[in-house]
This record gives sequence, structure tokens and C-alpha cells, in this order.
Amino acid sequence: MPLLKKKPFKKVPLPRGLRKNEEVFHCVMTNEIFRDYEDYCQRVILCNSMIWTCSLTGKSGLTYSEAIESEQNAQQIIKDFPTELRLPVLFLASKTQRTSFMDMADDIFMYMKDRYFIGENVEASFTGNKWRESHVLQVIAPTEEQIKNAPKNGQSTDRHFFPLASLYRYEVEQLDAEEEDVSEVMIVDYDHIKRKKSSFTRDKSKLFLKQFVELSENGVITLKESVLESYGINKMKFEQIFDGPLPNFDTSKRLKNTINGKKVKQETLAQFLVKNNGILPSENAVNLLDKMKKRQEEFQQIKQKMADEKLAEKQKRKEENLKISMLLKEWYKPKEDLELEDHQTLPVPASLVSKVPEEYMGDVLAVLEFVHSFSKLLCSKDFFPDGLTLELMERALMQNEVAGPLTDIIHMFLTALFSVQNEEATQYTTEVDNNADIKGKDVNDNITLTEATHFATVASHWSISHQGLPLNKLPMYSLTITEILRLHLLSSGARINETGAKWRYQHRGGYTSEDDPGLYLRLQHPHILKALALHNITELPVEDKLIVIHCLMNQLLTYADVRDVVEDRLDKNRQAKLDLKLLQVAERRREQEVVAAKLKIKKEAKENNKDATADLDRLEREAERKKGQNEKKVEDLMKLVTEHQTYLGQDRAFRKYYKLESIPAFFVNSEEDNAGFCFEECVKQNTNLVGVDRTQTLVHIRKIYEKSNINLNEKENNQESIDLNEVIKEDLVTVNEPDKLLVCSGNPETCIVHSNTVEKQKWAFFYNREQIGSLLGSLNMRGVRESDLKQTLTNEQDNLNSLVNATPATQLNPCITETDVDQKLRPKRQTGKPKYDDTNLGYPIEMNTASVLQFALVDNILELEEKLYAGSLGTIKVKDRDAWREDLSNRRFENLDKTLAPKKENPKDKAKKDSKSSRPNTPDIHKDPGRYLGSTLDADPEDADVEPVSLPLTQTEDHKLAIESLAIALIQVGQGVENRYLKKPLGHAGMRNDAKRTEEHDVLDRWEQSLLGVTSYSQIFLHYSTLDNCIMWSRSALLARCQICRRRTDSENMLLCDNCNKGHHLYCLKPKLKSVPVGDWFCKECQKQKDKEAKLKNPEPKPEPPKKRRIFKEEVSDEEGSEQSSVKSEPHKKRRIFKLETSDDESSEQSDDTKPESVQPVQDIVVNGHDEEMTEMEDDDLNKDESQNAEVCTKCGTEGTLLCCDTCPGIYHLECADPPLRRVPRGQWLCHKCKVKKSKEILDETYVYSTVAQRSGMMHNQRRCAARARHKIHGFAKSLQRISESEDSDSNEESTSSRRSNRREVESRDDLPLHNAPLQELLADVLKQDNAWPFLRPVQKNEVPDYYDIITKPMDFGTIKYKLNMGKYTCDADLMIDAALVFQNCNTYNNSSDEVYRCGAELLKYFLNRCQELGLKLTEEFEELTREINNTDDESNPSNAKRMRTE
Repeated sequence: MPLLKKKPFKKVPLPRGLRKNEEVFHCVMTNEIFRDYEDYCQRVILCNSMIWTCSLTGKSGLTYSEAIESEQNAQQIIKDFPTELRLPVLFLASKTQRTSFMDMADDIFMYMKDRYFIGENVEASFTGNKWRESHVLQVIAPTEEQIKNAPKNGQSTDRHFFPLASLYRYEVEQLDAEEEDVSEVMIVDYDHIKRKKSSFTRDKSKLFLKQFVELSENGVITLKESVLESYGINKMKFEQIFDGPLPNFDTSKRLKNTINGKKVKQETLAQFLVKNNGILPSENAVNLLDKMKKRQEEFQQIKQKMADEKLAEKQKRKEENLKISMLLKEWYKPKEDLELEDHQTLPVPASLVSKVPEEYMGDVLAVLEFVHSFSKLLCSKDFFPDGLTLELMERALMQNEVAGPLTDIIHMFLTALFSVQNEEATQYTTEVDNNADIKGKDVNDNITLTEATHFATVASHWSISHQGLPLNKLPMYSLTITEILRLHLLSSGARINETGAKWRYQHRGGYTSEDDPGLYLRLQHPHILKALALHNITELPVEDKLIVIHCLMNQLLTYADVRDVVEDRLDKNRQAKLDLKLLQVAERRREQEVVAAKLKIKKEAKENNKDATADLDRLEREAERKKGQNEKKVEDLMKLVTEHQTYLGQDRAFRKYYKLESIPAFFVNSEEDNAGFCFEECVKQNTNLVGVDRTQTLVHIRKIYEKSNINLNEKENNQESIDLNEVIKEDLVTVNEPDKLLVCSGNPETCIVHSNTVEKQKWAFFYNREQIGSLLGSLNMRGVRESDLKQTLTNEQDNLNSLVNATPATQLNPCITETDVDQKLRPKRQTGKPKYDDTNLGYPIEMNTASVLQFALVDNILELEEKLYAGSLGTIKVKDRDAWREDLSNRRFENLDKTLAPKKENPKDKAKKDSKSSRPNTPDIHKDPGRYLGSTLDADPEDADVEPVSLPLTQTEDHKLAIESLAIALIQVGQGVENRYLKKPLGHAGMRNDAKRTEEHDVLDRWEQSLLGVTSYSQIFLHYSTLDNCIMWSRSALLARCQICRRRTDSENMLLCDNCNKGHHLYCLKPKLKSVPVGDWFCKECQKQKDKEAKLKNPEPKPEPPKKRRIFKEEVSDEEGSEQSSVKSEPHKKRRIFKLETSDDESSEQSDDTKPESVQPVQDIVVNGHDEEMTEMEDDDLNKDESQNAEVCTKCGTEGTLLCCDTCPGIYHLECADPPLRRVPRGQWLCHKCKVKKSKEILDETYVYSTVAQRSGMMHNQRRCAARARHKIHGFAKSLQRISESEDSDSNEESTSSRRSNRREVESRDDLPLHNAPLQELLADVLKQDNAWPFLRPVQKNEVPDYYDIITKPMDFGTIKYKLNMGKYTCDADLMIDAALVFQNCNTYNNSSDEVYRCGAELLKYFLNRCQELGLKLTEEFEELTREINNTDDESNPSNAKRMRTE
């Protein structure tokens, strides 16, 4: 029973008077019954507390269950203790004199572990190296001669026992002899006998002995009396168990000084003299006693004096060592770097020479490193194939290039922002709050954050309202990037619906609309948005360009996708640091183990007189191998730890050190705003302490101690710390040039550390390894900042060396020559074709940006107008087109005809006039989103409320005139486009009539109104791009193609329809035309449409139905000759069916030399007059199908996504087809008329074949009735096959019904044991599933080593498909058994929480549903699998909740 507070635990007795139906509480651990719940709880808490002790082993700090388990284990050990050793252990225990049980057990074990006793079962080696099980018969003690010749330095464990254990020999009997009747008896030495492993150990002997001993009255551990009697220990002799003398066990120290159980002290001399029977001493004895007492007192005094002197000397040394240790600890304690007196000169880095001013260099490098770090997210390779370099950044910031690197940088950031916005839009409905209209609100100069969010919400509607497209769908290129950027910044911070706001708050770290960096740019730098409304982004100053780029960077960092990337990197970094720490601890432990193993090998070799060189070499090689592996792991982990670490630390002068992978280079930045205040005087330096090691430092500290007179006790009593500056003033030297040491000079005006007026080297870099090594050696480990910097640089020394080897030193500083750097180590950039060779759109570089944009816009407008005019898509409505083009081309804007077509005013669109409009002719309905910036665009730059910028926020009259004229010119071009060629969002071409009447699609008016209020060329370019994308250029006459011969050649003879604008060659028409007809000309299809409309307007009386054709039929006689003659005499008529050629452009252009043909024969069908009756209406429908247009729906006459019939030129919308279709069908598709006609042709052909068979009589020696039946069955089957093929490709509903009929047909066929087609379809569908990836091929043993140890019958769907194709299955059940085996193996090997198990469960459900749809029968194995999956789902049903991100 376990011990509780050193007492055996007693269980609570069973409560009295228990009834059968009484509720009680049962403690399972102790098997006790309680009536009171509180008692039960106390007992459970007590059992689970770690206060129990094992009664056998004495192990404490256990719970009740652990103590019970420990006792059970101990009892099992006692039970397994060897029987033949029990008497020797007890006999030897009776011969010990110990007061401690541990000492007693150790004495017995040390004596017995190398000695073997009579009757003990051991293992002995007789002749060879084989050890055989044996039995000790007798122990042979060594002779006196053997004892004398034995080595004196015996075993350390056997030094107290005599003779040594190695001198004994043993007579043993082999138990496992080859012959049963004959036993081998032999005498063996000590080296040829041993016990079985773990049969007799120290712990086992202690555990066995502990239950037989007790503590006697005099404090000695002895055997119990009952044990002595039961085992007969008192009657036993030593010779019965062993030979030789009894062991001489040590006696405990407490028993050495006791007589009869009492302690005895040493006698004094007086006691000795008067000891003899009380006899009095003589006179001489008394004198001798006095002298001895006197000498003893003198001796005591001398001894006490020497002890005091020794103690004083010891105390003095102790105080001295304590003082030195305190001084040394104070010396190495981290201090402020500028207060240290042992600084070394740091290496001077090379200056960074750049075209960008130094104050903006940090922002430039931040952009470069951001693009490099998030290159995958930004898709930087698409914009900068060779990477964004410092040279490109300088060019982007310092040069005003319309299509230069700056526009690509902005384009890259905006594309990434729109991409993450679209990705975020899939998570929730991105509806902008429509309750933020501020039409009549007065805007103050200083707007609040809440007002700014309202204004941003208003600006977010502008793109859809005036361009018809969301902002991320607008055409974005170098000429429109400025306006798109402005609209994006204006709409940043817009409010969205509540669902989206909650999602953002959860997944973007507590983000709200008011946290948008673009909103803060609007509030803090409104002049940038005002400047973007007037100028191009390239015209902004460097500071404003960088502010815009950093704003876009900060916006990207707020999105959930980017945050996920950053968090993943941080997690990897933390895990790498943890792994690195554990690896370093394991490496130190391994080194200690190697040292211990070396000592053990040397010790064993010394004891056995062997050479340990080979073992040591092997150990060294193994240690070196493991060390190399660990070093590689450490190197990999260090790369992960420092992978994205840019900032490395600061030195004594607060200079920052950066490691940039984007350039690459190791930079030093001396810009620090919080360097503190200057010292009163310059800190003096000690030149003797520069670069000394710890030993020299200790010598210096001792020298300081010798010179100093500091009272340590007084300092300690006053609790004052030791100031080393007071001690070492004599060795300090005044610094003559503090700037070289980068220390404080004490003068605020000239101090290189604290002064802001002193010219500093703001940005510099190191470019070779020697500088890195010199920097590491010069940093002071006693400084707070430099110690951390040195530790970081030491960890990253290898990375920094490889970094500086790749640094383009000559590009960063032209003063550095190629001889100063090792060019062999530096990779050369591959210079390909320059990307920015035409950044000014073909205009001179010295031309200003506004002129370039003006020239480019004029050319684009003229080109657009020319394409419209030449393509017959429309014409501008001005008096003189040539004069208009000439004025616009020569930029005579004051003479330009600015006539606009009148617009009918919609009463619903009327609005109040805005008196603060930026332009007098701007319509009232247009309000630019940039008007909510606190002041108008025409603000005076000298106004106190406006931030001073280099760009003026006003426009000259010539500039305003040019912008206004070009905007009006673009409106004139847009009004000149015919409505039928203008598609959405600006037009209505291709839209249904009911959609044309809706106001939401009427964007053209708002587009024109917005265009009248533009203030920059970029805004006009954006409107121009929207218009250009809405024009249907495919209808252009320049791209016209003859609808008959399908060629684009010979445009001079091309005649265009005045309605659909489709071309026809004059010579392709029938009849041919020799010249262009006068007036309007319509193609055949449009003419029919016109006639139909005319008939609807002016209905005519219904014409009489056409007369039916007379049908003639010959009489068929039974005689063969008459039938043949009738067939020959009356040949049947043939009808020729034609279809239009629909060859592609390339094929038609390649065959230009071939004469164009309008039609080609398709099929000749013999039609019997009795079987075929076609009315004139059917003939008209056939002609209509033949001439069907390829670009307008045959049914509704509008454009859109059209589906073309494979036999006739008819094309239809999916919803206009009969029956309507949901999606574009696969394979061949026939319209309704072609399907009806084809079915009739097939039936007619069948009838013709049957008639021929009837008339021909016997075929191939068959009777006429057999031939007739054969042809009839063959034709009927053929027609059914063709009809089913056409109907299968009609729609999903028809294909589903076809599959159902096929399934019913398959199920009804009992004579087909293997349904190959449904099985092939089943396997094809299963292999396409996303969850089928683990079961596509056999499991590889190198990927899953223990798979085939568990799974004896592997199977996969790839193997099943191969067996089905090779015909190895005879029935469906064979395949189903293999399929069930796949899922059974998945459930057997994987746990329910594994991903593969989940894939198998999902795939099984799909497999069962698919088999049910195809009508395939399942085996019994699938029912068991289904039950198993359902049970697993009931036990654990994991939720698919999305991962939430909180603040």
C-alpha cells in the first residue's frame, strides 16, 4: 500500500446501512464508496496530488496511481530476483556493520558483482568464443603464491576486499551440452565466466534486500530475526556459498567511536596518569604534568596566532579577488557607447553617389527592397524583366518621361492593388455605401476624417457612373495611369456595407475604412491630388512621387493576402530560431559526449593494456562527420533566420546598418533624429586598452586596483557602485580628432554625432570582405549598440561576404575603379534590348511633358476620326471636316469648330447648377470627385492654407484652351459614331430593346458631361480609351469581308450594306453589278428584314395557299422484268442542296488564286414523289437558312454570344435556340430546322433503299422479301443512330435523357456481364475529381516506406483503368471489388484526421452517386465502407470555419 505522509494509507471502510437503491460515489482509483460528495471530491483530489510515496522503492512525489504502479513493478522485480543469489545476499548482509541502508547495499553489491557463488547459473566460455549456459559447482580460492604475484594496483571497486576477485577460479558444469547423458565439467578463470545481462544489478539487490532488514537499537541495519530463522543464516557457513576468507566490510564512522553502544572521547594526559586503580601520582609526575600543561598552552597560543594570520591573509585575498571581480564585471558591463574610453577607428565606407538627393535616398532604397521582397505578389518580372534597379529608380524620379519607369512602377502597384481587391471581393459582397452623397454640403478647407471618408465614398461611384466600368476595369497604360491613380487615391477609404466591414476588421487586423493610407494622403498632402488633376505624374517633384509610391506600398500591406505572407515569414523565422537554439544545445551535448567517450576509451585501453588509437580515430571521424552535418544545418537555419532581415543595428555614432538584397549592398546610414544631446566635454581615451584580450584586461584591472585607494567596505556599506572613470584618470589621453573615432567632441556645433549642421556622409556602403572583417574587429563589445551589432554581423558574416561580392561598386560610386574590386566575383548583368528606348512616344526628349501629351492626344483623335470615316462607322457633325482636321492638326484651337450635337434633356437628370463649377461650360450634373479636397483647383499657391509645392496649382489660358478644345473634339468624334456601332458601356449595340430603355445603361451622356469638365490630358486619354473600346471595329469597312467568298481582298469592288455594314464584292453578287448603285443598298438579309417591317406596317390581304404539286406514282408489278423496265423508263428527279462556305480568314487568303465560289453541293438525294412533299413555304425557309448572316442572331436580329449551326449559315443566341441552351454544346450542333430536315432525309433514304431492294429482287442470291427486310432494318438502324447523335449534342437535358435511356437499355440487357461504356465513363469522371490525387497511381515505397508492411493487396484507379482497357475484367463485380479495395486500403492505413482519409471519403461518396446514376450494381464491400464512413462522420464532424484574424 502506498505511503501517505510516511505512513501506510488506510482505506475508508464501507458505509454502514447501505440500501440497494441508494446513490453513492465510487472512487475508482482506491475502490472506495462515499456517501458525501465532498468527501468523494477530497479523495479524488488527494489521489491526483503528487504527495504519495512508494512503500517498496521509497520514490516520492507520485500520485496514487503512480505509487500503485511503482509498487507493482517493484514486486515484479523482487519476484524475478535470481533464487540462487538470495542466500548469499542475506548471508553477506548479516556480516555488515552499517548505519545506512545505502552503504550496506553498496558493500554487498560491490563484493558480489565480480564474484560468482556456488549453485549460480552463469555463462562460461570453454574452448572458443561461444558463451554457453553453465552451473557453478565449486569456487577455487587463490593460493598464497598467486596472491603474492598478483598486481598490487587492483581494481578500484575491489580494493577493500581480499583476495581480488580476478584471482578466483570456478568449476562449472555446462548445462546445454550436445549429449544429454554426458555433462562437461571444466575449471574456468575469472575472464571466462559472466552473468546474464541485467540479471543482478544494484537496484535489484537494493530492492530485494530492503524488505528483509530493520534498524536495531544501536542504530545498525540488521536482518530481521524472522529472516535469520527462516533462511537459517546463523547456522550457515561461508564455505557453503563461496571459498576463501570472509569479506572485511567497512564499519560506519558512528560505530568506530562507540564502546558498548556509547561514544568515547580521547583521554587527556591527566586522566592517563591517574588512571591506574586510583593511585596518586608522585612529585616528579606532578612537575611533569605542570610542564606539559604549560607547553600545551604555549602551543595553543602559537597555533591560534598562525590560524589568525592565515585567516587574515585568506580574508585579504578574498577581498582583493572580490574587488577585482567587481571591477572586471563593471568593466565588461554594457554601457553607453560614447562613454567608453577604448574605442577603435571604424573603417570608412565608400560614399553612395546617386542622382537622387541624399535626403530621399532612404525612401528610394525602401521601395527597391519592398519590390524585391514582394516580387511574386507584385509580378515585377512582367514590368521589369531584369528587376527594378537603382538606375531605373533614379530615372523614374529625376526624368520626366511619359512612358518611362515611373509609370511602370505606378502601374505595377495599382495592378497588384486591384488584384488583391478582386481576391478580397470573392470573400464578401463589395458594395459601396450609397448613403454618402454630399451634394449640397459646403466643403471647408480643413476637413475631418469622417468627412474624408464620405468624400471618398462619393468618389468611388464616379468611375461606374461616368465611364460605365469599375476603376479596376478601366484601360490602364502610361497615358491614363495618372488619372487612374488620382481616382484610386480619391476613392481610398470609401465606406462599404456592414458585412464587408466586419470581414475586413477580422481578417485585416482590425482594419477599418478610416485606416486607409490613401485617406491620410488626402488629408496630409492634398496638394498632390490637386497637382494630379492638372499635371502628369511624371511632372511631380521627387518628394511627391515618393509619397505616392509609399502610399501604395502601405495600402498593399493592409490587405489580408500580404499580411498572410508577412505572418508566414515571421512564423518561419521564429521556428528557425527555435530549431537553431535546439541544434546548438544538441551540438554542445554531443561534444561533451565525445569527450566522455574519449576518456572512456583511454581508460579501458589503459586497464586492458591495449592500443586505443584505432578507436579514437574512428570516434574522431564520426564526430567530424556529425559536426559537418550540424554545421550545414546551422548554416541553413541561419539563412532562414536572416532571410528577410534588413536592419542589422547601430554603431556608437547612431549610424544604421542595412543589408539590402535588391541592389545588393551593405549600406550605412548616418541620418538619426534622436541622437540625444552633446556631452559637456569629450570622453578621453586609453590607448593601452585598444584591442586587448581578456588576460591583458585582467592585468590592467589589477594595476588599477594597486593604484587605487578605494575602501571596498565603505563602498559596500554605503551601497555605492565602483566608478572606473575615477580610478583610471591617470591613463586617459585627450582625443585630438574625435571625428575619426566617431565620438562626441563636446561642442554642439562641430560634433559629428549630435550636430545637425555638420556635413555628414548620409549614405555609404562596403564593397569588399576586408572592410567587413575590419568592421567586426573595430566594434566595441562593451557598448550597448555595438555589442548587438557585432553579434548580428558575426552571425551573418558569410551572407555579408557573398553580398559584398555581388555589390556593383562602380555603379554606386564612379570613383571606385575596377582595380579596387574583384570583378571575377561580381556577376555581370545581362544587357538585353533596352525597354525604355522610346519613352517620349517618339518625340524629342527635351520636349516638356505637356507638349508631348498634347501632340500624342491630337494624333490619337485624328487617327480615331480617320478610322471611323474610312470604316464607314460614322462621321463628325461639323460644317467642314477637312478644316476641322487641319485646325486640330496644326493646334489652332481658337479656330476649331466646337459645335456639339444637341441633346434632348431628360427631366429625370435635371440637377441644380453648381456656382463653384471649375469651368463655366461644365454641365451642372458633373462634379469632379477632386472637388472635395478643401479648396478649388484654381487655388493660389501662395495661400497660407495650401502647402508650398514646386508645381503650380493653376493653369494658363493657353493650357485651358487646349484641354477644352481637345475634350470637345473627342466629344464630337464620339457623337459622330453611329449608335449601331457603339457597344456598351457607352452604347447599346448588341443589347436587347428592353435593356436599351433602362437608364443604368445610358452612360454616354454622363461620359460627355465628364469630358467637358476635364482639367488634364490624362483625363482626356482615359475618356478616349473608353470610347475606343466601345466602338465595334469589327464592323469597319477597313476590315470588311465579302459575305459570299469570305475574302478581304479587292476593297475597291467591295459594296457595303447600308444597314449591317457587311461587304459584298460586286462580281460575287447574283446578278453581278458593274458599278455601285445609287442611293441606299441593302444586302439580301437586310432587304428581307425591311420588307417584313414594311408588311407589318402596311398589312396586305392574305394570299391564297399555293397549289400542291401533283404526285405521280407507277404501279409496281410482281414480275422482275417489268419492275426493272419501269425504273429505267421513269428516272427519279434529284434535288440539290447547297450551303455557304464558312472558311477562315487564313485559309481564304492562302487560296487567293482560286476562283471564289459562292456555293458548293453538299448531298444529292433521290426523292420519290410519293414520299417527299415540300411546299413553297418550306422552300422559302430553306433559302432563308442558306443566306443566314454569320454575325446577327437569325431569330432576334441582335448581336452577342452566337452559336452557329454546323450545316446551315444560321446563328442563334443560346436563349434563342429551340430548345434554349444553358451553355455552348460540345461537338456538332444543328438548329431545329436542320434537325427536322435531316431526319426527313434519312427516312427518305431508308425508303429509297427499301424500294430499290423491292425492285431489284434478290441480292447476293437472297429472296426479294429477305433483301427488302435487310435493307429496311439497316436503314432504320442507321437513321436512329444519326438522330441520337444529333440530339445528344443539342442540350444537357437531351443528353441526360439519352444517358437515362442508355442506362435503361443497359440494365435490361442481362446477356452483358461487363458494361464497358458505363464503366469507362465512371472511371473517367472519378479520375477528374480533385480528391482523386492520392489514388491515381500505385503508392511508391520510397515515399511511404511502411505502406506495404500494412497493406498486402494494394490497388489504385490507374491500375483499374489499365485492367479494364486490357480486357482483364469479365464482369462488373470484378471491377467493383478492386474499387472497393482502394477505399478499404485508404481506411486501413490512414487515420480519420488525415487529409488522404478525407479525400477517400469524399471520393467514395462521389463514386457511389455516380454508380447510381449510371445504373451500375455495387457489391457488399461498398455497404461496409459506407457504414464505416458514416460512423466516422458521426464521431468527429470538423467544421469548415474560416480562419479569423483578430487585432
